[in-house]
Amino acid sequence: MTKKAEIQMIDYSKDEGGSVRTVNTLAAMARYGGHFAAALSVAWQRADGSNHRRLLAAFPDLYATYAEMAAIDEARKAVSK
Repeated sequence: MTKKAEIQMIDYSKDEGGSVRTVNTLAAMARYGGHFAAALSVAWQRADGSNHRRLLAAFPDLYATYAEMAAIDEARKAVSK
C-alpha cells in the first residue's frame, strides 16, 4: 500500500461475522493474505458467533490489518464511481 488511510479504532469484539465490514475484511484476507490469512478467512466463514470471538481474540492484529485494506478498497471503489 502506498497511502496510509486513517482508520477509526473499531471494537471488533462486537462483530458477529455478518457485517459488510467483516465480509469485506474476509475477502481482503483471501485476496491479499498469505496461506495463513486465507485459511483464517475460511475458518471465520465456518465459525459460529462464539468462535468468531475466539478468532478475534487470538488474531486481532491480522483482522485489523485486513480491515484496513478492505476500507481502502472500498474507498477506491467509491472514488471510481
